[in-house]
Amino acid sequence: MTRLVHAQFAKQYISELLNLLGEVEISKEITSEVRQIDVFFIPAADAASKAEQIGLLGQLAAKGAAGFEGFRNVVEKKQIANVWGKCMTIINKHSHQAEVSQKVEGWVWCP
Repeated sequence: MTRLVHAQFAKQYISELLNLLGEVEISKEITSEVRQIDVFFIPAADAASKAEQIGLLGQLAAKGAAGFEGFRNVVEKKQIANVWGKCMTIINKHSHQAEVSQKVEGWVWCP
């Protein structure tokens, strides 16, 4: 659950843009202890052809499945490692899906 208005806006904004390119899940739950990644994205088959429409975000999304995590303050190494861990959990959970099992990139947006 998102408590801050700007975090909710960022999730909705990014998910609406990525929706043009594929499947988007907001606040995706991650196994064992309840952990969530802000935005989880799996590109559609034709995502690469539409990626230019949303600029840099489209370029990041065109690379494959991705998790996007937002922070309002400067990010510490521990937080980046946490995002990486969430991506590894997603890869393990979705190992049967070819588009996810090969790689999931973790992207962090922050000031």
